[in-house]
Amino acid sequence: MKPRRSWWLIYIVCATIVAVTLVWITIVMLRLESAERGAQAEMEHQESLRLALWRMDSWLAPRLAREAARPYFQYLPYYPQRRAYTRGLEEIEPIEVFAPSPLLTFESDIFLLHFQLKGDGGLISPQVPLADWRRTPEAKLLDTAALEARSRRLEQLAPRLADAGLERRLDEAESFLVGTAVASASDARVNEQEQRSPTPSDVEQSARFRNYQQAQSEVIAQELANPVNSPIDPEARNEVAVGPFVPMWLGGDGGSAPSPLVLVRRVRTGDESFIQGILLDWPALREALRAEIADLFPRARLMPMGRRQTGAGAAIAGRMLATIPVALEPGEGRAVSAAGLTPARLTLLLTWLAMIIALLAVGTTLRASIAFGRRRSRFASAVTHELRTPLTTFRMYSEMLAEGMVPDEEKRREYLNTLKDESARLATLVENVLTYAHLEEGRASLQRQATTVGALFDRLFPQLARRVDEAHMNLCVDLPEDVADMALETDVEAIGQILMNLVDNACKYAAEAADRDIHLVASRQPGRVALTICDHGPGIDPAFRRDLFIAFRRAERGTGDAVRGVGLGLALARALAGDLGGDLSIESTPPLNAADLGACFTLRLPLKEGRA
Repeated sequence: MKPRRSWWLIYIVCATIVAVTLVWITIVMLRLESAERGAQAEMEHQESLRLALWRMDSWLAPRLAREAARPYFQYLPYYPQRRAYTRGLEEIEPIEVFAPSPLLTFESDIFLLHFQLKGDGGLISPQVPLADWRRTPEAKLLDTAALEARSRRLEQLAPRLADAGLERRLDEAESFLVGTAVASASDARVNEQEQRSPTPSDVEQSARFRNYQQAQSEVIAQELANPVNSPIDPEARNEVAVGPFVPMWLGGDGGSAPSPLVLVRRVRTGDESFIQGILLDWPALREALRAEIADLFPRARLMPMGRRQTGAGAAIAGRMLATIPVALEPGEGRAVSAAGLTPARLTLLLTWLAMIIALLAVGTTLRASIAFGRRRSRFASAVTHELRTPLTTFRMYSEMLAEGMVPDEEKRREYLNTLKDESARLATLVENVLTYAHLEEGRASLQRQATTVGALFDRLFPQLARRVDEAHMNLCVDLPEDVADMALETDVEAIGQILMNLVDNACKYAAEAADRDIHLVASRQPGRVALTICDHGPGIDPAFRRDLFIAFRRAERGTGDAVRGVGLGLALARALAGDLGGDLSIESTPPLNAADLGACFTLRLPLKEGRA
């Protein structure tokens, strides 16, 4: 037992080392694959993020460019024509001919209002003409409701502009931007200054706006009456400087509900400087931008970024739009498909399968080797034990006969008969061993011939009856007529060897039974014939039935067993039955009515093809 345990211990240790190593390799490869997939997913996410930002900026930039290219003088509801002529080509004074601004009737989904803020605080809008300038558009171009809505919007915007510190913020933006129209970040000092600045109450802001309105007619008249600052004066054009539009949030540093979003620029004409701007509809703009990236980030959010947030770091800066101070919060992107059976996983799967198959093969080979060693040990033990007694008998009786030590003729005949029986038993033993060896090697040669069950019984009955007679027992044969006519194509000698082994076992193990009958019963089964041999002996121990057909296993029944044999008969009989296309099994419910039955074995043989 110790050598076998040692081999199994070595096998288990080696298998454990291989399994642990492969587990470690699997974990490492899966982690590397996961890291690679994570990096690839992050790369795809960044690509999608850049594409989303590009789409939104590409959608908004042309619209902002068109507004940036708009002449500054269009921010007046009406502006004079520098040169105008009558039908007779007579020149008309510039202050006599005015053209309406295109912004007077301008409509847009995202640009709500255009405005102009003078240095002295005057606020006008080309879309909200005042006093006498309002009569004509109100009567011919716009309805009263539209003008009133724009007036309210301008009134709400006025206090925001007054408190936004536009001059300081434009100074910072113009110093930061070099030839671009993009606003970036504001300095933190300006935030602190604005936080320290007092904010007027809403009542004061409304009163200030009303004062602005009363001064609008004077502002427009002064603008138009000054020929130097006229937008169509060729000499004054060289003195006009229009800065880039700077986007900014008024009255806050972003947040969940900042308000409002404007584009402002500085305009210088001679010695004067004023600010022009556009009020944007942020909710409409936000939805339009989100629609551009719905396929990339269906749950994206656009977060307004004030001056504090725009300088918060590279992570936010990488998600900022280039056109307006807004950061993209992508949320969940498009669903990523499952990894599936990747090359790495397929390699691991095949490696695991190869390892399992190899371990099973090695384990099976080791088990077969150990089993072969055990069978060889049992064979040597059984054959040695079985040969010792007849060889001793041969030597003793032959010496006694050769030396004339048995003068009695009757005794001499008895000794010779004993030597004859022992030689026959040895011949049977050798024949069984050789047949089993041929079956193990697959070299068994069967001589099949056509016969019937009745003819088979007639041929085998004499030798079976002779063995039963030697044991002073009775062979009872039950062969129904319909079974006797059943056709077989089989090896009669092989069947005789199977039945002889079964009858010999019955004679040996039922020798002490009260009922000395041995039953041989033939019965019909679907496509087969069944030959059952039963005795009235002690039967088979249920615990031993599992190992009953293992070769040489009988040698392990103990040294006190009086029944002689090497334990090869049943193993040989089952192997022969298998080669004949049938099978041999022990029966728990014998097919005959008899009391006190012991062991019952059934040999099933296939019928000849075409005969059922």
